[in-house]
Order: sequence, then structure tokens, then C-alpha cells
Amino acid sequence: MILIKDKQIDYFVTLLHKASLKATPTRIAVLKVLEKEHKPLSIAILQKRIGEQKIDTATVYRMMQSFQEKGIVRRVDLRHTHAHYELATRADHHHITCERCGKIEDIPWCDLAPIVKKALCQSVTFTQITDHTFELFGICRSCADEE
Repeated sequence: MILIKDKQIDYFVTLLHKASLKATPTRIAVLKVLEKEHKPLSIAILQKRIGEQKIDTATVYRMMQSFQEKGIVRRVDLRHTHAHYELATRADHHHITCERCGKIEDIPWCDLAPIVKKALCQSVTFTQITDHTFELFGICRSCADEE
């Protein structure tokens, strides 16, 4: 029998252990789905993508909460009634979302330094920015062409 080393699984095991979390098959399955999709996913979509491994919704919510607290995932607000999550290990980036069809596209850069600098210069009470979110919303070409 030949064993093939899965570098992706090793990476996720290491990531979880560094966060003081157990590397369970369910946690690894969730991380693999997030890595494969390359876009923010809702809990419902995560559960569908995992497929054969049925995971209780409350369990997935708790998992995402602990992953977020440990810096493994980032919560993304796409103006839905539910949260979306993506791996926080990806480079800082943002998204543009179609308000009609829901298509999500990455904006692969994050140059908010001029905005942060101006905000701090004009602020009376803040001395530093520790985090940010920045999402854009609009109409994609496909939806605009349908008009």
C-alpha cells in the first residue's frame, strides 16, 4: 500500500493546532471547502458543499465562530440576512457583489492607506485603525445586458 501525503490536509492540521483547536475531519472538510471555493460562503452553502458528511447547522455556526476568533476565517457582510465566511489566510482583499444575481467577484487589492490616513487626521477621538471591512455593490455586466 502506498500512502500519498496530502499537503493541504497537513497545512490545515498545522493551522488548527497553532490555533489550539483539534484537527477533526469535520473541521478539515470545512476548511477544504472554503479553500476550494475562493469566495465567501454562507453556512447553508458550506453544509451543501461538504455533502456526504452531514453537519448540524449549530455545529457549523459554532465552528465558524471559533475559527473567526482564532483568525482562521473572516466574516464577510454581503448585505444578506446571514453571514458569509472565507479563509483569513488569503491576502487582504474585498468583494464586489451584484445586487441582482448575487455574483461575487474578488477585488484583489486593498489600498486603503490614504483613506485610513485621512480618517485619522480628521478624527477628534481616534488614534489608530485596527481593522476594516470594505465591500462594493453594483450590477454585473450580465444583469446590465438583460435590461
